[in-house]
Amino acid sequence: MHKIYVCGPLSGLPNEQRPALTEEAERLAGLGYQPFDPNDLCIDRISAGLRFRGRFQALSDCDTLALLQGWSECALALLERANAIRLGLRVIAAKAITEPYQESLESGAA
Repeated sequence: MHKIYVCGPLSGLPNEQRPALTEEAERLAGLGYQPFDPNDLCIDRISAGLRFRGRFQALSDCDTLALLQGWSECALALLERANAIRLGLRVIAAKAITEPYQESLESGAA
């Protein structure tokens, strides 16, 4: 299954943009993708350092980085994008993902 890391601005926004990340992850799941929502690491008892490392581990396990509107205003999102490019991930605007996941297309089968 195609794994997508959902990326967007968090800090400095109402409720840290968490609902938008979760809604996008749910939308992508509905299309058949396996999204990673960084909110899954926002547990109070986990240190910021562990959350940070967890985000980059999750990113390295994905195939695509899906960027939410406003990502370029967030230092962490800029870093995640730079790392995704270095890892060779597909980087795309989240809103551009409109078609359901089709495994045959990913594997190159006709």
